[in-house]
Amino acid sequence: MKWILLSLLVFSCTNLRVTPSSINTSNNIGQLVESSGEPKHCEKLMSYKYCVWDQDIFVFKNDKYQETIKITPSEMNFKVLVLAYAKQSPKGKKVFIQSSQKNIEWEKYAPMLKASLVANEILVVDSKEASDQTLTVDYGAKGSKVKTVFKSWGDKKGKKKEIENTHFLTLKAFDSKTFSEGAKLKEAWKLKVTSAGPTTEISKVMPALITAALPYLLVEENSSVKGVMNENSLHMIALTHFSKQ
Repeated sequence: MKWILLSLLVFSCTNLRVTPSSINTSNNIGQLVESSGEPKHCEKLMSYKYCVWDQDIFVFKNDKYQETIKITPSEMNFKVLVLAYAKQSPKGKKVFIQSSQKNIEWEKYAPMLKASLVANEILVVDSKEASDQTLTVDYGAKGSKVKTVFKSWGDKKGKKKEIENTHFLTLKAFDSKTFSEGAKLKEAWKLKVTSAGPTTEISKVMPALITAALPYLLVEENSSVKGVMNENSLHMIALTHFSKQ
């Protein structure tokens, strides 16, 4: 009888073990960490947390498991440059988004930009009259150039020609009062993001541009940052998912 009870206890404890392949919506992040160790990386956006285990991204809301996002291999990289100019931070401000491009294409990107602001605890409002700052948005292509790429350092024989396309996203925020009155505009802050990569498709570039801007929305001093954004980066996938919630 004692051996039966012990076997049942072992069986029960084994069933309680939560692994990346067995996790379900009744589980939380603490159970997965206890059973499988700490994740490789995590990205937190408000109440959502995106963590990587076994090459997959596990989505949690308030630490409770929601779903798993499969990562597919990608070699699509974007060289990103972020220029931030700050006079008045949007922190704690009500912001109204006004795009210079009112079209169906922009409607695809607007939720992602709004999600970036919300993730930084910036309140986005629906009217200029209710806002403290008016955020203007402009984006597009700057052109392309041909560059020479070498397979390895000093390998002249392995060189090839590639076309590098440049795109931009410019965010400018103004004091809403002067914006509405038609007075001389008072610029509160500005972010300019440019990217260079192989694609000509703006639909692939915009998520990279908006994701690159995310950490600098609350910048309190002028800064210039260079980096590389991969199409399958945790930051980009997390923000894309978050913008749809």
